[in-house]
Amino acid sequence: IVQSLERLKLLIILTVADIRAVGPTVWNGWKGGLLRELYQRSEELMLGGLASAREHRVRAAQAALRRELLASGWPESEIDVHLGRAYPTYWTSFDMATQLRHARMVRDAEVRGAPLTVDSRVDSFRSVTEISVYTSDHPGLFSQIAGAMALAGANIVDALDSFCIQESDGAAFDTPSKLARLSATIEQVLSGRLRLEHELAGRRGKLPARAHVFKVPPRVIVDNQASSSHTLIEVNGRDRPGLLYAVTSAMTQLGLQIASAHVSTYGERVVDVFYVKDVFGLKVQHERKLEQIRERLLKALHGPAESDLAAAQ
Repeated sequence: IVQSLERLKLLIILTVADIRAVGPTVWNGWKGGLLRELYQRSEELMLGGLASAREHRVRAAQAALRRELLASGWPESEIDVHLGRAYPTYWTSFDMATQLRHARMVRDAEVRGAPLTVDSRVDSFRSVTEISVYTSDHPGLFSQIAGAMALAGANIVDALDSFCIQESDGAAFDTPSKLARLSATIEQVLSGRLRLEHELAGRRGKLPARAHVFKVPPRVIVDNQASSSHTLIEVNGRDRPGLLYAVTSAMTQLGLQIASAHVSTYGERVVDVFYVKDVFGLKVQHERKLEQIRERLLKALHGPAESDLAAAQ
């Protein structure tokens, strides 16, 4: 549809200008990053080298990190182990500074034998706080972390191996006392000392009055063609506190293993993509099971927020 790189450039300029013209507080670095990624991926696709370009970027990122870690005194054997931990998307989604920080966090946790490590970094340019959690994987882990963040009052605006969170007003979640509370809440949830359903039920308030203006029809798309090894599930709906927990908790109850999650929030709308497998580690193929997934996730997307809207109308 766009047809040329020149038109793609003009389109990105028009889009940025349109967003910034809305008001002085609407534009931020996080939105700029989303548009930058969209432009770069589109450019790669239009040049006909999306797959090969991504493989090259993965190899280049790993080689660059290897050089940095060798310069820091890491032995080759430890570097090989670390490079084998992440999915390919990890290497194309984070910059060198973040990858170095993650590597050091993981190594420190391994040396100390720490069962849980929560690291935070405030990104003032994007107005977000990046939260990285390193712990043993288990069914429902992603859902538990998302629930703990909702319980601590954090709004998740992005998630891909790390969580990017904000205050409810769009500012970075950077108060030391709140970050300490967030870490403590994650630890209490993962250790089983906090019952998420009970705690979240007591804190679910009504949506702000302005939210009733927006109508975002809930939608669930299940795709078995996009990946050769996973079932892709995309959910769209109106954002609300605890929504990511509700969706991922439903997936856990359905017996789905979340291999990768790509979570994005655009104003009042959430667009979350999950790569999942069934309890046997296979793609979900049975039509009856797929229909059950659609029904349960639509129910999670509606949740108390839609009930509030119906009552208000």
